[in-house]
Amino acid sequence: MLIPISPGKQTKGPAIPHPDEDTIWLVLDSNEDGLSQLNRFSLFISNYWKIDEAVHQQIHIALTEAVMNAMIHGNKNNPDLPVYLSAGCNEECLSFTIEDRGAGFDHRRFSDPTADADYFHTHGHGVSLMLALADVVHYSFGGRKLQLVFYREKIKAVG
Repeated sequence: MLIPISPGKQTKGPAIPHPDEDTIWLVLDSNEDGLSQLNRFSLFISNYWKIDEAVHQQIHIALTEAVMNAMIHGNKNNPDLPVYLSAGCNEECLSFTIEDRGAGFDHRRFSDPTADADYFHTHGHGVSLMLALADVVHYSFGGRKLQLVFYREKIKAVG
């Protein structure tokens, strides 16, 4: 079963950070080292921007899913292809951009992991997790680039 990604999750909200604001860039390897880099990066931004532990866990899970999708589906597990990650922070939100070097995909449709046929599969839950955890999930460049946004007003309510 295929279901569309909610357009509301992709377009609402305040301005997203631009590179001239507080932005951190990282190039990840498409292998286990890249996942270790992501874990260190996640801890760094949590400390740097003083993110509450509960919110950090939500961000970390969403980022891990996004980066894994970029490595596995985008870069086809090719260790020579990097995954680009940036994290931006402004007064209104935290924003993360993940970009791979793959061919992209139709980001408007994905398998519903809660459908009976897909419920017990070990793969296919990443997009749903990201939609549940982030305030904005926005794909561009044919599905090769993903932006996850977490609004500070909601972060403060959790923290």
